[in-house]
Amino acid sequence: GTPLSVIAYTDLPNLAGYTALEVIEASLLSLPSPIDPDSDGDLLADNWELRHFGSLDMDTYSILDGGLYTAAEEYFRSTDPRWSGSAPAGPPTPLAFTSLTLINGILTTTWPSAYSGVINVDFQASEDLLNWSVPIGFNATHVGSGVFKKSVTFDRARRFFRPLATLKR
Repeated sequence: GTPLSVIAYTDLPNLAGYTALEVIEASLLSLPSPIDPDSDGDLLADNWELRHFGSLDMDTYSILDGGLYTAAEEYFRSTDPRWSGSAPAGPPTPLAFTSLTLINGILTTTWPSAYSGVINVDFQASEDLLNWSVPIGFNATHVGSGVFKKSVTFDRARRFFRPLATLKR
């Protein structure tokens, strides 16, 4: 959310249990940064985590308001994760890669399409399934409908891959 300054009268009747405001003046206190870092890599922008929780220790998949939506879904849909009354519309969407294939040198993975515009996908590589890294140039291209692809060449006899989602900046 963007911080606002509002000057208003509260002499109107309540609407559905909420205080109605007669707004006299509203102004933006600051504009959101187009580049909001996610230093801990949990798909939650640092400023958002600090504003809502006071720290960067939030679990991406926590459900904080007793509702059905994870912290990441609340972030992606601009709702308040501390208040169940601000839940996103529609059913929750599991935030996970649902497939990973390697066919004819093309790595393909699928992420929920509703959120494919807010992430970047890189492919991590490993030779032993213990040590993972993102080789230079292993970022995938979103080809639509939540599908991400990357052409790879094999420079080793054995290599394993897994997708990694990072918050788009």
